[in-house]
Amino acid sequence: MCSLKVEEVQIKYDKQIIVKNISVTIAPQKITTIIGPNGCGKSTLLKAMSRILTCSSGDILLDGVSIFTMDTKRLAKRIAILLQRQENLSGITVEEIVSYGRFPHRKGLRGLGSEDKEIIDWAIKKTQIDELRHRYIDELSGGQRQRVWLAMALAQKTDIIFLDEPTTYLDISYQLEILELLKKLNEEEGYTIVMVLHDINQASLYSDHIVALADGKVVCQGGAEEVVTEANIASIFNIRPTIQPDEKTKKPVIIGYELIKRGE
Repeated sequence: MCSLKVEEVQIKYDKQIIVKNISVTIAPQKITTIIGPNGCGKSTLLKAMSRILTCSSGDILLDGVSIFTMDTKRLAKRIAILLQRQENLSGITVEEIVSYGRFPHRKGLRGLGSEDKEIIDWAIKKTQIDELRHRYIDELSGGQRQRVWLAMALAQKTDIIFLDEPTTYLDISYQLEILELLKKLNEEEGYTIVMVLHDINQASLYSDHIVALADGKVVCQGGAEEVVTEANIASIFNIRPTIQPDEKTKKPVIIGYELIKRGE
């Protein structure tokens, strides 16, 4: 199992501080979701944890080693990231894209070996896109494409997968398919999953641990029962929610809300 710790991290864009001295421990082989209002630093923190962004202070440790000192290929064998917006590609098949996930494991200019091909097949079958493997990525729907990018991340064979708003722009059925798939990967394959979600109910239903941010700081964190409360949601999102337990999971879900007027 891997250990990932964010220690007193501060991140700036130009002179503006976006993330303010955040400390978070990511539980191994669990699903951790970051929530919060727009502009609070959710995606910024996720990108720092995957070394897309650097920190102005603090550190991020993977098994006690700073990710900012690790060799790029070594790090790519440990963590994979699925960004909110993927590069627009055309004329490339699904199977070719999934094969890109094997890049950190290849030596020099060698082609794909038998182990690589087995892992690519496994990733394609695990994400249920076998019937799409010879189709071009630009022919697919948004939900199908998201599965392809996830298959590429799986082909990296990492310990941790980061996902920045993986359900954004998808119809509700595709959103649930992606979340159910992530839950299955966590339970059956032991992946540590860290994601950013906008939907509070989805975060509650599909997460083991929730980190709630506001204004670049951690407001609260813990299980859904600890984070998704009337007081927390009101202070973070400026709404007065009505919350009740989900019939199936018993986790708290928001069934209605009203805006808190300024000055109340």
